[in-house]
Amino acid sequence: LGDVYKRQVLVQRKVVTRITKLLISLFNLVQTTDLDDVSRLEEEHSIDEILELQQSFNHMMKSLQASVEETVAMRTEKVNAQMLALQAQVDPHFIHNTLAIISSLADEGENQKAKDVSNMLSSMIRYSSDYTKQETTLSQEIDNIVSYLKLVKYRYEEDFVYQIELEAGCGEVQIPRFIIQPLVENAIRHSLNKADFPWKIAITCYQREEKWYIEVSDNGAGIEPDSIEEIKNRLAKMNDSSMDELVKNLKIGGFSLMNILIRMYIHYKDDMEFDIYRNNEDGTTVMIGGMIE
Repeated sequence: LGDVYKRQVLVQRKVVTRITKLLISLFNLVQTTDLDDVSRLEEEHSIDEILELQQSFNHMMKSLQASVEETVAMRTEKVNAQMLALQAQVDPHFIHNTLAIISSLADEGENQKAKDVSNMLSSMIRYSSDYTKQETTLSQEIDNIVSYLKLVKYRYEEDFVYQIELEAGCGEVQIPRFIIQPLVENAIRHSLNKADFPWKIAITCYQREEKWYIEVSDNGAGIEPDSIEEIKNRLAKMNDSSMDELVKNLKIGGFSLMNILIRMYIHYKDDMEFDIYRNNEDGTTVMIGGMIE
């Protein structure tokens, strides 16, 4: 009887040891499994209870993964929709002023000029309302801003001067759509409007190593140090903001510098480049940039 009891104890100990090892193995597997690789849970065990436990956890993880992927997809679509809506904006005041120019040219019998202005405005609206993609080439973005600057010059004539420098070889670089025009609009609204004529805008585009850069400079009143500090503080807070918070701060119809920076940050994260400073001869320079993709 004693030998039988010992054999029973030995068998029970082996069974318990085996189950314990399987549970520890499953525990370790669960501890090291993430949503990116639930396939590691496919290993099966011969003990029904352990197998059922593993399959239940496997099912839970796959359901959770599917839920997360669905949430990410919905959030991505939300961001994409918001970004597309932001690029499909042309300042209504600018449109009103341009239509006034067309009307004036028509009254003066300048039919060809009126036609040219109409075509440029049409091209700008078509460019900004293209929902097929969020990116464009730097040269296409420059073509759009040239139309805008020509229309501004039609209004202010000799009181407005602009120049554009596009470094050779960077015209095909992919950048977010509709990022230069808002910078120029901000320069006119917040810097040039406070300065005497003639107004001057300079746009410089170049690449260094693996990044592209765009600088927009003006000869206006110049940004105040307090405003620079506020902008950079708000930019620093983006690192601690969730995607939902960033999207919430994007304003449809808004032409603020922060709109551009939020869009750039969503696209490039820590690879985004930005600087803003007061020029030596008054006026402001804004620099943005990102990784070449």
